[in-house]
Amino acid sequence: MKHRAILLAFASAACAARAAAQMPAFTFERAVTADSAGWHRLALDATVLAGGAPFRVTPSTAVPGAFVAVGGLNDLRLYDGDAREVPYLLVYAPARPQPRFTARPLAITPGKHTSGFEADLGAVRLVDALAVSGLPAPFMKRARLEGSGDRAHWTMLVAEGTLFDLPQQGMKQVELEFTPGDYRYLRVTWDDSSSARMPLPMAVSVRSAATRTPPPPPLVVPVTITRRASEPGMSRYAITLPGAHLPIVALRLTVGDSNVLRSAKVTEARLIGMDVSPAPLGAATLRRAVRGGLVASQLDVAIMAPREDRVELTIDDANNPPLTITGAQAVFAELPYVFFQTPAAAAPLTARYGAPSLPAPRYDLEALRDSAAALAFTPAQWGAVTRLQPAAAAGADAGVAIVGAPLDVTAFRWSRTIADTTPGLATLRLDAAALAHSHLVDLRIADAQGRQVPYLFERLGGPLTDTLPPLVRIAPADAAGAPRNVTRYRLHLPFDSLRDARLVLRTSSRVFQRRVRVEVPAPEERGRRAGIRAVADAQWAHAEPDTPAPALVLPLPPLARDSAVVVIDEGDNTPLPLDAPLLLLPGYQLRFLGDGQDGLALLYGNRDASAPRYDIALLGPRLVGVPATEVTMGPEGPAREIPTNAIPGRVFWGVLIAAVLVLLVIVARLVKGGPEGT
Repeated sequence: MKHRAILLAFASAACAARAAAQMPAFTFERAVTADSAGWHRLALDATVLAGGAPFRVTPSTAVPGAFVAVGGLNDLRLYDGDAREVPYLLVYAPARPQPRFTARPLAITPGKHTSGFEADLGAVRLVDALAVSGLPAPFMKRARLEGSGDRAHWTMLVAEGTLFDLPQQGMKQVELEFTPGDYRYLRVTWDDSSSARMPLPMAVSVRSAATRTPPPPPLVVPVTITRRASEPGMSRYAITLPGAHLPIVALRLTVGDSNVLRSAKVTEARLIGMDVSPAPLGAATLRRAVRGGLVASQLDVAIMAPREDRVELTIDDANNPPLTITGAQAVFAELPYVFFQTPAAAAPLTARYGAPSLPAPRYDLEALRDSAAALAFTPAQWGAVTRLQPAAAAGADAGVAIVGAPLDVTAFRWSRTIADTTPGLATLRLDAAALAHSHLVDLRIADAQGRQVPYLFERLGGPLTDTLPPLVRIAPADAAGAPRNVTRYRLHLPFDSLRDARLVLRTSSRVFQRRVRVEVPAPEERGRRAGIRAVADAQWAHAEPDTPAPALVLPLPPLARDSAVVVIDEGDNTPLPLDAPLLLLPGYQLRFLGDGQDGLALLYGNRDASAPRYDIALLGPRLVGVPATEVTMGPEGPAREIPTNAIPGRVFWGVLIAAVLVLLVIVARLVKGGPEGT
């Protein structure tokens, strides 16, 4: 008997080891709590969506304008306490047609501050929404909605709702939704305490409910929004999502401003050709109006499903100050829920996922798919998540080389240490020094052994901003011949070879009109004295005392010098007060794979270098849709002297002149000693 027990123990251990060996290599594990036996419904959240196989978004065939997440989470598996697989289904809420019918409104007896109407549906019906039409616009009214089956006992359906039609602001909301129920009479009561009474609507539309169970609301998750530096008149925000490849269909903003009417767009980095550039995901007009304590708003920006975990929001502020954004949320497409059965109450369950190559499971439970929505169920809950495997570096499973060919680092004038490197994908933003002293095509990243580190070149949507030293006024005595009504300032630039730069001037004054120029010395020419050349010229004016003046943006050509003169024609006015100027430069960054080792450096300043060609560009999409770590680099430092074998200029011209003289002598002798008789 004792030997039999030992054999059974060994057999159980062998079976457990075999089951563990056959279990796929999942990345995440989460506890699932089901408090009772029977059927259960487990809603998907952002955590499991970010870790499991991604969904794709497709238009809904049942609800116009809606979107459904399909084809994802094929790697989800449920296990009981004995590591046995628990069958499940991914089930969508039933999408059935919801016909509408009209009802004639009848006025009710008005109160001191109330009025309204009733709608007779003709019979008791299962309904879940009421809409009005034919009311004179514009209007914004607070309303209460009640329902009854016998006109004697009323049920509160919507305690406080707001209906509005504001054509000038482009906003309209004339429908009240409520929990499905059986009603024959619906009563709308207007709040007239702060607005005029409303006439009877021309028609009332009532929507039939598909089921008595209301559809689950869309998944809405808070996201992190961070303001970024931007050019005047624009606000740029970086939005961090819960993960990459999520079925998100809109971004919803919360603002503290009363009245809003601004255009907004959302972009993300996409591989376009051989470079990474901002690609549009969606655009919308943000609208918000406040009247008498009532709020009407449309602050959603519909977007295509993003591939990355970061997107950029750009808002056109026009002449307004930036919005006071107090929060942002990601709105997901319609999602399925996990439908499963447990044989006993409080049975411990474990969900595992994070193996994208795993095919979708096939269970006999599929036979119940058509009737699953009608079965009684209790909700289950997710527990904490545990990572089973360390995060793999981007490209580690795709055969992407993180080092390239050897490089002669001495051929580059500047070398800057890259700090904060970690294993995986990293981004390095170029600063003003790198932009001034490189030609972009000569940028290289090298490791400690002098080997190239392949990278993707990325063009950013927002500019690089740099606050310049305050303008220094030039005394009239130092400006020969300057008119008394012109003010001149010395402008100091950080480098003398900036391309595609823009100068931003700001003032605290609110009512003014000035002519502004940027001047530099003109190059000397033969027979002409050195003069002055205007490289930028614009009119700057503002006439609204209640709003700040917009900044003046002046494009600057390459100046080949690190200083210029700003000239302001003051007319007969006192000098215009000026804040410290800003410099806007194009925004670029490099994406590369690092191994976390020290010794990486950014090299540039090689006129003979051409644009690099890396195999990493062929796998660009795999390096764009994954999280990346932002790294920094050390200060530029002095330029390295590049050895050269070129002949000095004086020697070259001396040799050339001597060669020409010798050639002339030879030609003269040939002409003098030509054939006889000529």
